[in-house]
Amino acid sequence: MADKGVIALDWMEVDETTMKKVSPVMLLIPDLTGSGLLMSYLGEVGNASQLNAAVCISPCYDAEGLFKSNNVPEPYNWLWTFKLKCVLRQHPCLGNVINYNLALQSSSIKELDERVYVKLNQYNSLTEYWKYNDPMRSITNIHIPVLCISALDDPICTKDTIPFSLFKTSSNLFLVTTEQGGHCGFLENSLPTSWANKLACDYLETVYHQGIPKQPEENHIHFFPEFNGTRNRSYTT
Repeated sequence: MADKGVIALDWMEVDETTMKKVSPVMLLIPDLTGSGLLMSYLGEVGNASQLNAAVCISPCYDAEGLFKSNNVPEPYNWLWTFKLKCVLRQHPCLGNVINYNLALQSSSIKELDERVYVKLNQYNSLTEYWKYNDPMRSITNIHIPVLCISALDDPICTKDTIPFSLFKTSSNLFLVTTEQGGHCGFLENSLPTSWANKLACDYLETVYHQGIPKQPEENHIHFFPEFNGTRNRSYTT
């Protein structure tokens, strides 16, 4: 995926002459902004989701508060805005529907949202845009097991935005927190590697082998405590 996330499918197409019809195993591990898209999809489609399980690494639990209120700290705001404008520069044809030059002068993600996404999608305001695009707007409608991995020292998606009560009551949402890890960091060893990816794969393997079904909210199950982690992590279920 463009944001370094990973898609793993056990097969893509079925040859009806040689294979029986079985549902594919679809496991999704997005990164960075991909987590918001994933949460939006899972909440919108509910039990009709084509995914079997998912993991979100450093997801944003309050996108509206972060971007609409311009709360992204520096230098992350500058870097993020710069990268988005680099993408925008690859699509000058958008000048037909937005004020292209004004958008390129944006100094924050909030300004980019107002000048690009609000205009492209014909919303009346940034408030209306976030009303229909907040990734958490339909979070209680998720029907597959989703693991969220968050660091309590994350400078962008800060610990005060983590909905701990939601994770404690949901049968489909699970949370792992660490004291350190930053935003999408979770590095270890002398040659820095992210252990979050290993944890994500371990979790998905556990879900796959246990055959956890999609669960409605009224059927509360506890399978995550059986997961055998290899580091000192805190678990909220």
